[in-house]
Amino acid sequence: MHPATKELIDLYWGIQFLNARTINDGNCLLWAVLARRHCRRAKLLKVTHFGLHAFVKIGDRFFDSETPSGVRDWRDLPYFKRVSGSNLVTYYPSDARPFTKMDVHRCCRTITTMKRIRRLYG
Repeated sequence: MHPATKELIDLYWGIQFLNARTINDGNCLLWAVLARRHCRRAKLLKVTHFGLHAFVKIGDRFFDSETPSGVRDWRDLPYFKRVSGSNLVTYYPSDARPFTKMDVHRCCRTITTMKRIRRLYG
């Protein structure tokens, strides 16, 4: 399990339904920012064609919460295979866009708030 995955699950008090797959169905932006904190070389990327999905690129590999070993093509991430079927072949790696400053700011604010709540009620 990637350290960012464990950290996000811990922030949610280890809620049972939160795991590597369910993180990708709603918390992938937070996961990507946490992954970036663990590896400063990580580039934050997102794709919005099939809903929003965020992931990171380190070197020539792409990672999300379900793929701790990474894949060479972002289209091979399990999330995209689930939501797109064979439709993804029409998209190219350039369709993976960098995070905006606002994306990062929102995620950092959410993570900070979650940590405060955890300290107060944990």
